[in-house]
Amino acid sequence: MAATSKQQRVVVDKWKKKKEYTIMAPKLVGNVEIGHTVSDKDEKVIGRVTKANLGQLTNQFQKKKYDVYFRVNNVQASNAYTEMFALEMKGNFSRRLIGRRCNKLDMVQFLDTKDGQRLKVKSLCVTRRKIEKVKERDISRELRKQIGMIVSKNSSDDVFDLVMNKDVEKDLISKVKNIAEIRGCAILLLKKVNKKK
Repeated sequence: MAATSKQQRVVVDKWKKKKEYTIMAPKLVGNVEIGHTVSDKDEKVIGRVTKANLGQLTNQFQKKKYDVYFRVNNVQASNAYTEMFALEMKGNFSRRLIGRRCNKLDMVQFLDTKDGQRLKVKSLCVTRRKIEKVKERDISRELRKQIGMIVSKNSSDDVFDLVMNKDVEKDLISKVKNIAEIRGCAILLLKKVNKKK
């Protein structure tokens, strides 16, 4: 028996309804194209996160130690524009700092930038040899102070820019090298987070 109109099913290809968007990096890294995504609505693209290697993105080999996370915050026509959401040092680079018979100081801070954005900052400091607990505390206290000043005196974009393009790590070493011999300092993670209500 022939199917009635009520029994007939119309198959809709959802992919045909979707539109492709070009994901664009922010001005901070040159407004370059970093990928594509698809969606049936502009608002569904907002908030999506994509990752790129900073060295590949900027064609600067010395920056390949960082991965950058971008979050879509604006859609215009077929372009999805992003903000820098997080900057993370690749694990193999941070592990190179750590040697035998040394002290490793890990620090996590939640700090507010000049423009009111809260950042999660993970940092690392490694000494050249074992040191006393009192010196560990002194180094940790001074680094927290210095990182806090860098963040509070700059906008969130400026903080990302400083870590990506300036010798922040060398500046941090210079502030604590009088306490103990320092093998290296590193910013392991910068990430935008929401303030707790």
